[in-house]
Amino acid sequence: MPCLQKGRAFLEASGVAGSVLYPTMGLAMAHIKVPKWVAVMARCYDDYLYGEYLQQEPRRLWGVALLPIQDVDAAAEELEHCVKDLKMVGGVIPAAGLPKGLGHPMYDPLYETAVRLNVPLAAHGGSSAGLGLDFYDSFVKILVMEHAVAQQIHFTSFLLDGAFAQVEDGLS
Repeated sequence: MPCLQKGRAFLEASGVAGSVLYPTMGLAMAHIKVPKWVAVMARCYDDYLYGEYLQQEPRRLWGVALLPIQDVDAAAEELEHCVKDLKMVGGVIPAAGLPKGLGHPMYDPLYETAVRLNVPLAAHGGSSAGLGLDFYDSFVKILVMEHAVAQQIHFTSFLLDGAFAQVEDGLS
C-alpha cells in the first residue's frame, strides 16, 4: 500500500494528528444519469476506502461517505451504512451536476438522516461541467473557480429556498 505508507509518512513528518479523506475523481459521479449505477459506485468506493485506508489507520484517518445524490433515499441509506458500519465521520455531496440546488426539499430525507446520525454533510466541488467555465483555457483557472462557484450556487439555494429554517423546525 504505497499510498497509505506515503500518507503515514506525511502525517508523521508534518505533525498532523490525522486527516479526513475526501474523494477526488468520485465527485464527477454527480453527472451520471443512472441512479442505480451511481449507488453501486458509491458503495464500492466507500467500502474500498474503509478496507484499504480507514481500517488500517483508524486513529489517524477518517472518511466521508461519497453519496449517490441522484437517488436521495439511496444517499441517506449510504450515509447510514458508512457512519454506522464503516465509522465514517460524515458525507460528501458533489456540488456540480445536481438537478436542483441543495436547499430544495427533495434532499430532506438525506438531511434528516445526517441530523439523526449527528454528522455533517459537505458540498464539495469537483467537476466544472455545467458551471459556465468552459471558456477558460487552463486547468488552473477552472480549478480556482469550480469549487467557489458550485458552493455559492448551493449556499444561495440553502439560504433562499428556506433549508436552514426547515432544519431548525425539524430540530425543535
